[in-house]
Amino acid sequence: MATACDLIDPDNLELLRILKQAGAIGVLVGAEACEPISLQSVGKNDKVTTPAANIAVSDLLRREELLMLTTFININPYSTTESLKANAEGLLRMGAATFANLTSGLMMLPGTVITQKARDAGILFPSYNPLSTPYDYKIFDGRVEPFARALLAMRYWSNPAVGNILGLAQDMLYLSFGIAIRRQGLKDLQPPRQSEHQLNFNFFMKGLKLAENGWSQQGWKTLVVEYNRSAGLMRRELRKKYGQYMPSFYLTAKTPRSSDPG
Repeated sequence: MATACDLIDPDNLELLRILKQAGAIGVLVGAEACEPISLQSVGKNDKVTTPAANIAVSDLLRREELLMLTTFININPYSTTESLKANAEGLLRMGAATFANLTSGLMMLPGTVITQKARDAGILFPSYNPLSTPYDYKIFDGRVEPFARALLAMRYWSNPAVGNILGLAQDMLYLSFGIAIRRQGLKDLQPPRQSEHQLNFNFFMKGLKLAENGWSQQGWKTLVVEYNRSAGLMRRELRKKYGQYMPSFYLTAKTPRSSDPG
């Protein structure tokens, strides 16, 4: 099942438990920004949609022994180093610091209110195209801009649709992995996922520090090489312990290089 984080009522879990009894093993949660400024920039400044709601939902699903997959928007025109740090820390706390979540960006899709506002504000670049370049918009914080572009290029390569499909595929692999280990009596995906999430978080925070202290393309490439090497070692360790449960694609998937087109 799928829902937004602010639609799960911790005081009314009847439907959630009925679905669990019917065979549901997990929930795809649309997590909200982990700090208030980004929420306000997209018109979500009510009392229900708060950074704390993310944590409450992740804790609730863990107590109910339901797997949690997430979608998330990390980068937007108003991102700052502070907001990106808060998002990364919040995602790690939720158990959702996936590569896809940390490198995701707000897509300016046609016909949406936020895209029209961006157009009216003049922050869409002439190169903007809703299908091929939905991330071609101004990022106001000059320190964030090169880091954000590097993350978007790393995830989306030259085609945003490809990046989104790969991100979704990774989540579906987690789900099939979850089904497999549940059948073996294991209740939670957290042990095999925590090491990956910590690795992703550390990589992201190093990139953010690079952005804060003066962006260097060579420094970024060095971080990416280090990250890919560590990710390879991590996958080998996971294969040793959980290989019989894990889909083969997950074991061999590689993170795009910083030199990939984007």
